[in-house]
Amino acid sequence: MVRLVEQESGPAAVALRGMSHTPATPRPQATTGALEAGSDGQIVTRLSAIFKVGDDCRQDVLALQLIAVFKNIFASCGLDLYLYPYRVVATAPGCGVIDVIPNSISRDQMGREKVNSLSDYFATKYRGVDSIQYQQARTNFVQSLAAYSVLSYLLQFKDRHNGNIMVDDQGHIVHVDFGFILDIAPGGITFESAPFKLTTEYIQVMGGSATAQPYRLFCELCIKAYLACRPYADKIVQIVALMLDSGLPCFKGESTLAKLRARFQLDKPDRDAAQFMADRIADSYENRRTVLYDQFQKATNGIPY
Repeated sequence: MVRLVEQESGPAAVALRGMSHTPATPRPQATTGALEAGSDGQIVTRLSAIFKVGDDCRQDVLALQLIAVFKNIFASCGLDLYLYPYRVVATAPGCGVIDVIPNSISRDQMGREKVNSLSDYFATKYRGVDSIQYQQARTNFVQSLAAYSVLSYLLQFKDRHNGNIMVDDQGHIVHVDFGFILDIAPGGITFESAPFKLTTEYIQVMGGSATAQPYRLFCELCIKAYLACRPYADKIVQIVALMLDSGLPCFKGESTLAKLRARFQLDKPDRDAAQFMADRIADSYENRRTVLYDQFQKATNGIPY
């Protein structure tokens, strides 16, 4: 018999208190699903969660349902890509319960702990750049970054500051907090105009240049992921259309669906679509607007980058 209990103490205890107007960012370095024997001999599973108040979690639910759909598409196509559709339950208007990403730390928290760059973090954590552990972690990073990059473009994930980007203990990158998707952006302006976030420190982890093998793998996986999604474009649009009349701020009428469908470039053959995605990668490469947004977040909210 297995019974579930709340985490009363330990690293994830802070994640269980009520939180008002707090970003949906799972707490760093928390572990969920820990098993232990209870005093009565039953197996106890300790779970961690964030209770979010002040935002409509239905938008996060929609985004994560779509992430799960894309994850299934990639798996059915045999692509080595990684997505983590963590769980969110909208319990009432303006509040919900959010799963904690296990064994992870936000890039924001790394900065507060004086980690200068992701490449330094990877080299230190995974025993040097020549170790097998480092090579595997970097591969995990590439596979997850490629998947989230394609989704960031298709679903228009915004507010991608370092508080909303996690790294787990295997090197995967995981995006969290989807309060700004599709046709809504922070402040109502599209300050983050790059197709997705591809900063200098990401490129440094992937070899440091556009000619490095890990970076070329990233580009290849992005293009393959994009091409794999296109046959399912209409089904994805239909899923989004179900929420069109929900009143969620990410919808601006039928134009939201039209722009979503247009991002799949269904009028182009695969060769041209592949070049289209290659151009989106080039547009994102060390994009100045991405850097400026990180600088803005540091100045206004104290989020390191």
